[in-house]
Amino acid sequence: MTDRRAEILEHLLELPDPYHNRSEEWLDYLSLGLTEADLPELIALMSDPSFHEAYGDEQEVWVPLHCWRTLGQLRTVAALGPILALRDKLPDDDWLSSDLAEIAILIGPEALPLLAVYLADEGKDEYNLVDVAEAINQLGQSDPSIKDECVRLLCGQLERFERNTPLLNGMLVSDLLDLKALDSFDTIRRAYVADAVDISICGDLEDVEIELGLRSERSTPPPKI
Repeated sequence: MTDRRAEILEHLLELPDPYHNRSEEWLDYLSLGLTEADLPELIALMSDPSFHEAYGDEQEVWVPLHCWRTLGQLRTVAALGPILALRDKLPDDDWLSSDLAEIAILIGPEALPLLAVYLADEGKDEYNLVDVAEAINQLGQSDPSIKDECVRLLCGQLERFERNTPLLNGMLVSDLLDLKALDSFDTIRRAYVADAVDISICGDLEDVEIELGLRSERSTPPPKI
C-alpha cells in the first residue's frame, strides 16, 4: 500500500458511517484535501475485496462507500467505469444501488456515454440495468439540456422489449413517465401489446395513457396485479 493510500484510508476510517449517521446528506469528502490526483488511490481502495468482505460492525466495511462518494464529488468521468465495474461485483449492495444516480448527476452529461454502453449490454444483471436506467432518468431530470438524449437512450432500450425482462421494461416505462416523454408512447404501447411489461410497476396501458395525458379516465376495470 502506498503512503498516500494509507493516509487516505486513515482519514476514511475516522469518518462516521452513513448507517448510524442517519443523514441523507453526503459528507464533504473534498474537505479532507482529496483531489483528482488521488483518483488511482481511491479506486484501488474502493475495489479492494478485503473491505467488501469486512464484517458489518467494522469501519472498514464503509471504505468503498466513502470512496465512491468521494469520486462522485470529484466529478470526474474517469471514475465512472470503475464504479460500474464494482456494481457488477456487488450486485446486492443497496448503498451503491441507491448512490449510482447521484454519482451520475454529480459527473453530469459526460456520464451518459458510459451509462448508455452499460444499459445496452444484455449480459448485465437486470437490477444493475434498472439502476443505470434510473441514473439516466435522474440525469435527464437534473439537466434539461440533455433530457432529450436521456429520453432517446431509454426509449431505445425499451425498443428492445422482446429481449429485456418484463421488470426492466416496466422500470424503463417508469423512467420515461418521469421524463414526461410523450414521444415515446408508441414504443411503450408496442411493449404493452406484446405483454412484455411488468404491470405491477406503472399499471397497464390505460394507466400510462392517463399519466401522459392521453386520456382522462379508464374505460376498463383496473387490472388485477
